[in-house]
Amino acid sequence: MSLFIISLDFELFWGVHDVRGSEYHESIKRVHQVVPLLLEVFKEYEIKATWATVGFIGIESFQELNELINNMDLPTYSDTEYGPFEKSFIDQKRDEKLVFAPKLIQQIVDNGHELGSHTMSHYYVLEDGQSKSQFDSDCKSISKLFGTRFGITPKSIVFPRNQVNESYFNVLEDNKVQCFRGTPNHWAYRTESREQRSAIKRVYRLLDAYLPITLNFGCRVSKVSVSLFNIPATIFFRPYSNLLRFLEPLKIWRVKLAMTRAAKKGELFHLWWHPHNFSNHTKENIKNLETVLLHYKKLSEVYNWKNGTMLEAALEAAKKAKSCNC
Repeated sequence: MSLFIISLDFELFWGVHDVRGSEYHESIKRVHQVVPLLLEVFKEYEIKATWATVGFIGIESFQELNELINNMDLPTYSDTEYGPFEKSFIDQKRDEKLVFAPKLIQQIVDNGHELGSHTMSHYYVLEDGQSKSQFDSDCKSISKLFGTRFGITPKSIVFPRNQVNESYFNVLEDNKVQCFRGTPNHWAYRTESREQRSAIKRVYRLLDAYLPITLNFGCRVSKVSVSLFNIPATIFFRPYSNLLRFLEPLKIWRVKLAMTRAAKKGELFHLWWHPHNFSNHTKENIKNLETVLLHYKKLSEVYNWKNGTMLEAALEAAKKAKSCNC
């Protein structure tokens, strides 16, 4: 399958509450300016992206949040720091811009992008204590909320922290989810719990963002069950670093090289990042993105390389699988 995919993990403070503190609040609030900028750039370059969005972002108040969680089977993580439910995170005094953005979600939908799931609560499927039934409750909650509020039931999912739990695939199918973003097929990117994370892998992935040491240039969609497809990531679009600014040209070269190889071979290239990655050095990050999208346009003209969403990739793969009875 020849396709250029962009997916964004749209999570606000729900995605970093367990690893960041108040020092990161301003960066999160700037996402309210970053998302419209991204939508403008995507429109200019005729790009459709998959916005994998935390469900709780779609509500409007802490009162509504409390009502929702009282009707959910919440994850009972052994390490309660992973869940935002048993501490001061749910606090009427916290700035709502850190956790809610229903108007931004509506803008995403109105601009024709795919609204995917990043789970209702930024759910960690590989951490101890949580269960399959709790994950099912989370899936049902986001489907109901997005369906009621935005008229869309998510068909794609990006697992928070890229934690993929194969034993939960039947839950996704039961909730009409058709695809997920898998990890690159390499030991340094293998799905893992927080406890399994290693400094060696992190350093390796950092180096791979600037030099193609994994030789990960393109990937292919794979069918993992009757109606569920893996749309694997190719590379994380690492944000601009002032400390490593001398390496920025190398980073862009690495992305463009992988894109070119994928286009030539008729493969899928899947780029991803978080909107909050662009909150600092926004101009530099937008400039880098435009460089990448301009390269895509050139490849599209030469190789007839198309842009699509995760769901579109899954639907095309399902169609091909049906035609060959795969």
